[in-house]
Amino acid sequence: MLNQRYFLNAAVAFVQFRYTLLSNLFVAKVSYLYTVLSFPPPHNMPVIPINYIAVLLASVASMVIGFLWFGPLFGTQWMALSGIKMPTKAEMKQMNMSKNYALAFLGALVFSFVMAHSLVFASEYLGVYGVSAGLQAGFWNWLGFVVPVLLATVNWEGKPWKLFAIHASYYLVQFLVVGVILALMPAV
Repeated sequence: MLNQRYFLNAAVAFVQFRYTLLSNLFVAKVSYLYTVLSFPPPHNMPVIPINYIAVLLASVASMVIGFLWFGPLFGTQWMALSGIKMPTKAEMKQMNMSKNYALAFLGALVFSFVMAHSLVFASEYLGVYGVSAGLQAGFWNWLGFVVPVLLATVNWEGKPWKLFAIHASYYLVQFLVVGVILALMPAV
């Protein structure tokens, strides 16, 4: 009888301990989620001022630059250097170009959003604003992030230098234009 009572008391104590532990963990998780998801952000987390209309306009400008660059301006050279043949009308109907453009626009949105953050930090750190800040942010981001990747494609993939020049100049123009648009339309 004593062993049964001892076992029963131990089982009850274990259940109570487990219930207390699980309820405390639940409360901790809920309070953590509330802290993470609450708006405005905690006092030690700054709000980055971003003009989302400027991000949208910069994304559209990126798409227009890409259309012009890889279309009427350098489209023929780019296709020849990349080994891409012009598709026939039948092949073009089979291609899902709307999906390609949607993904390209999504990429342009992400790029413009990240560039806006980069511009805010660079402007505050350097104390430079306006067109000058946009051009500097565009140039230094291009030089630091795009050029090394493109150099790797020439070096390791054996791509021609002319293709490097087409891509590098496209990204330079894109970064500069997006930087200027974002700099001229700061968040208020």
